[in-house]
Amino acid sequence: MDSNKDSRTLNVRTAIEIFHQSTSETTDEYYLINKFAEIANLDPSSINKQALTAKLYRYKNKLKGKRGGKLYEEELSSCKQACASLATELSQFKQQIESLKEEKTITSREMIEAHQYEISSLKMSHSQELKTQSKKFKLKTHQLSSQIKTLLNDKDKMLQKLNFVANEKRVTRYENVLLKRSISRYTVKRASVANNRALQRTIIRQNRKLAMLKTDNETLKLTNISLTVQLQHEQENVKMLTEKLTASQTASDLESKNNIQLKRDLQNITADRDYLQALLQDNAVVDLFDPISKCYTPDTRQCIMNITSYNVASANVGPVITEVLKLANRTPNEVPSRRTVDNIIAEKLVIGQKQLGSTVGKTGLL
Repeated sequence: MDSNKDSRTLNVRTAIEIFHQSTSETTDEYYLINKFAEIANLDPSSINKQALTAKLYRYKNKLKGKRGGKLYEEELSSCKQACASLATELSQFKQQIESLKEEKTITSREMIEAHQYEISSLKMSHSQELKTQSKKFKLKTHQLSSQIKTLLNDKDKMLQKLNFVANEKRVTRYENVLLKRSISRYTVKRASVANNRALQRTIIRQNRKLAMLKTDNETLKLTNISLTVQLQHEQENVKMLTEKLTASQTASDLESKNNIQLKRDLQNITADRDYLQALLQDNAVVDLFDPISKCYTPDTRQCIMNITSYNVASANVGPVITEVLKLANRTPNEVPSRRTVDNIIAEKLVIGQKQLGSTVGKTGLL
């Protein structure tokens, strides 16, 4: 290791020589620092390369000033070599630049021609498209203007129609109101007329029924009088026959045949009498209402209570009584109304409550 060390002393000349050696292509970037550290016996890490190179440049400039601007022969040879290499490189660069210029001019011409052709074709196509589009636009504008005119005309017509319809609607509304009023008045009049007619019809029917009932009553009275006369006559005949029968029974000289005939005659007369009594009882009037006391009989009141206990409505009690009496060929002198039936039911409830209270009081006293 010690034999390989450089024996030179560190001065300005050796430093500049080391600097020139470090600038050659054969050395690496750490050559300068390692060489200085080897000669000066220093640590390479303690040397700053930038500060060292700056000092060497200053010393180099000072030496040049002392020598009057003359360079060393080694420096001149290295500079000549560098200049020759630079000249060759420059000539190569010039050739490359010229070739590139030629290529670029050719490519630029081709590109310019292609662009000009494309631009001309685009201009032609754009001009044709613009012409066609302008024609279409003109046609569309013309069509739209005509459509707008027609729409405006239609709009004016529709507005006129709407105004006419609005006026007609107002007139129809007014007429509708008048018609409704007249219809309401007519319906009221018609209802009143119908009610009057219905009342007149009901009055006529009731009058007819009353006339028929009066005629029926008169006929019944006449038949009753005739039947009573016949009954009296038959009763007198019966009395006479009974007297004859008693006389015939006392007389022993009458024959048995005459007695039998008399008995037969008596039976026939009694049968006729029963028939006449049945005829008198047919269509007889049943006295449900007492005109003297002006109230219904107790039997009638009890019958009404019994009928209502069978869930018969108050308004249907009178018709039920008349229908039941028709089965027996009887007619009531008067039928209870709904109000009288309700009053009788209320009396029944009051009497039942009184009886219940009296029975409860008696059981409590016991």
